[in-house]
Amino acid sequence: MAQPGRAQAPRAPTRESAKPGNIFDLNERVQLPLKIQADSVDWQVSDFWRKPVESGHRAVAHGAVTIQPETTAVGYYLIRVTPESAGGAGKDIYTSFAIVRPHVSPDPLNSPFGAMTHFAQGMSLDVAPLLKKIGICSNRDEHYWANIEQTKGAYQFSEMDNAYMKECQRDGINPLIALTFGNKFYDDLAGPSTQAGYEGYGNYARAVLKQYGSQIHWLEVWNEYNGSWQPPIARTDYPKYYTEMLKVAYTRIKAACERRL
Repeated sequence: MAQPGRAQAPRAPTRESAKPGNIFDLNERVQLPLKIQADSVDWQVSDFWRKPVESGHRAVAHGAVTIQPETTAVGYYLIRVTPESAGGAGKDIYTSFAIVRPHVSPDPLNSPFGAMTHFAQGMSLDVAPLLKKIGICSNRDEHYWANIEQTKGAYQFSEMDNAYMKECQRDGINPLIALTFGNKFYDDLAGPSTQAGYEGYGNYARAVLKQYGSQIHWLEVWNEYNGSWQPPIARTDYPKYYTEMLKVAYTRIKAACERRL
């Protein structure tokens, strides 16, 4: 409740999405909803090169307005909105949108177009169908070892893990899975560095393949091993420790793949 005698601060404008990511199909009407405290808005659309392509004016009703540009050409656009009220013009606000031509790859497994996602970290699954729409046929993501093997020797995949793999399958996106990172039961939480640790890592790789079967065509053994993600001892000799881990992982992965052929 506002205190007597004190003006209540206006609410900041809220951008909403009629379509996930403001990405519209070719010939689909662009709609950009906005909640804003103003009498009306002036707006201007610019293309990727910041060249103005369209402008307009719309009244605000009950704190909301939907801007509907007539722009229909495929491309990426920036829209600037200027609120207008009795007190004058307010601060400009910006949002972007894109118009795309849906693309279907004739050979998805050999397509050069892929994207890095973070579904394993809770990234919205709304992104998946958008990727497919613009011709992305593969994504790079993860199933974390520490999350999957929380009891030594037992492997359990979370609802989130299964949900994003199902979504990728539904949208025809082929995941490249990075096998990351360490597990508290093997050597160091930062990663394995002994034969027993490598065996544990290899078994984790095999569990990922068993869980998701033929949906996985590619696995990446670790990520940024010579960067920020590796057991501390590996910093004394990156090639040695990575090669030792790679050999065991390769053996486990190859055996698992041969069994499913």
